[in-house]
Amino acid sequence: MRSIIIIYLFISSLQSFGQRLVKSHVPELKSLSLDSSYNWLDDIFGEQITTDVKFVGLGEFTHGGRETILFKSKMIQYLVREKGYRQVLLEYPNVALHPLNDYLKRKNSSNLDSATIIAQELFERTFLSNTSFYNLITWIKQYNLTHPDDTINLRGIDIEGASAGLADYFMQHYLLPIDRSHALEISSKWGTAIKDSLVMAEVDWFKKNRGMLEERLGKTAYQNLGYDVEAAEDKLTHDSLQKINIYKASAFRDSVMAAYTVAFGGPKSIIWSHNIHVTTSDYVVSLGNYLKKIIGNQYYSVLTDFSHNATVWSISNKGELSKKTYISNDKTVAYKLGKKQGIGQGVLFFDDLKASQTRVNYIDRAGNQMVFGRGHTFDALVVFNDVEPFMFR
Repeated sequence: MRSIIIIYLFISSLQSFGQRLVKSHVPELKSLSLDSSYNWLDDIFGEQITTDVKFVGLGEFTHGGRETILFKSKMIQYLVREKGYRQVLLEYPNVALHPLNDYLKRKNSSNLDSATIIAQELFERTFLSNTSFYNLITWIKQYNLTHPDDTINLRGIDIEGASAGLADYFMQHYLLPIDRSHALEISSKWGTAIKDSLVMAEVDWFKKNRGMLEERLGKTAYQNLGYDVEAAEDKLTHDSLQKINIYKASAFRDSVMAAYTVAFGGPKSIIWSHNIHVTTSDYVVSLGNYLKKIIGNQYYSVLTDFSHNATVWSISNKGELSKKTYISNDKTVAYKLGKKQGIGQGVLFFDDLKASQTRVNYIDRAGNQMVFGRGHTFDALVVFNDVEPFMFR
């Protein structure tokens, strides 16, 4: 009888384990305030993100949620303070970030409100125009003021908006001061509106005057300008591809973002982007997968998801903002974690999961909900129970 009981208990325990999604304890999420301790993050990621990791991708299942921004901001604080990361790479055109990055790194400008005002003007009517993200900008400025010789750099790796951003920036900062007559000529010909023809004329002038520009600007400034010009060209190429094949255009965009990430990769860097870009999932052509091919284990991906409900912002193709509540897809690991194990939030690691159990929610900027994930979708997955919309500012 005793043997029968032991066998029964053994079989029951195997069945119970088989129902579990994770092999070990799921660490809990704690305070995401930038004024609170980040020691709990070190307990979770201290041994996961080793000294060999040069790039950490911080993903978000939606651009329109508050908790994802709060977590990513807290993670940046931890990675800067404890892991030596000194660069944040945004899913944003680099040329547009110059005024903000310059102010964040300026030693003799200590007005924190000015940093917020510059950010508000820059990110107006975008998903980064919110109180939670501006709190991160303020923290970066404070950090840079207390570490003037070891500052955090803010750069952009996306080509969306790169062409439109270059037109006025290049005209005002380079073409008019250096070659006023040509600047007036192309402005008269193509008008002051943001047009591809105006950008192409500026790019053409840049290429014809490379030597003069490098001598006049210096090597570093010239290289930075060259990046912005190249990004504008890549955006025009991307637009052409979209008219032919949207999938090729998407793959091109992520390949360019990966190339720029590596090109900017002097200091250890944090990538701020959507899950779909930083993932390393099979069958997804992403920035993360391109990086894995280039640098291997020097890249570490952290995705986010929700197990219950998410009320988040989306923006239509006409630029109209709206809020909508989504239910976590029942095929995702986040949903199953809450349903089967009663764990609504926490941090999961890929090594503790089955490769077939790595699906995550994906809500695009227009509000379409999908699911993706197969194989090594992430290194870590941060799961929230519910997600609320951030406060626009």
